[in-house]
Amino acid sequence: FTPQPPLTCSPIRCDLSDPNGSLLPGGGANASSGWVWFNHSASVSCTPGYRASTVAMPFGNASRVYDLRCEDDCGVESGGYACRRVVCPIPVIGNATLVGNATEIQHPFEVQYRCNPGFRLRGSFSTPT
Repeated sequence: FTPQPPLTCSPIRCDLSDPNGSLLPGGGANASSGWVWFNHSASVSCTPGYRASTVAMPFGNASRVYDLRCEDDCGVESGGYACRRVVCPIPVIGNATLVGNATEIQHPFEVQYRCNPGFRLRGSFSTPT
């Protein structure tokens, strides 16, 4: 018996565009490709407001990019990295009152302050995104 066409073993192809998001955990991510071959890597870019981080080091990597490697079970290995939303504490501004009741801020949202009576705003305040 000779199979037609001849049988061959082909490398596994990992799909990175899983609709459940399980291969690109955390959301806020775009892969350099929709798939990757076994034992090869694809680059993942976090969208604005997200950073590449691990549970152990929530934002120890200020980068927005990390790599995924295709495993032999068609899963992917990211070294624990995922794109996680950046959440910042609300800054305290002297002689001002926060408008609203926010306890944290996320990209692209803003918070507003009102100067206390007898004070007025001078200068500006911004942080890198």
